[in-house]
Amino acid sequence: MSTRYEQFIAANHALFACMESIPEKEYVEMTPSAQEVVCRAEGERVAEFFKNDSITFKSLAEERLAFVRNQH
Repeated sequence: MSTRYEQFIAANHALFACMESIPEKEYVEMTPSAQEVVCRAEGERVAEFFKNDSITFKSLAEERLAFVRNQH
């Protein structure tokens, strides 16, 4: 099972990959309503971490530090 930190990073990577898959020229030529739905699922997944307070800077740092400590 992955940590919240790993899940958050994976969700961000998915969002970045989705956005990178859309050529800039194509995106600029879309209507505003079409732009709103581009990568919506990926963006909502990232936003969910903040909406339900499952991820904060403090929790990310604590999980990362715990991982580093357990490596030694």
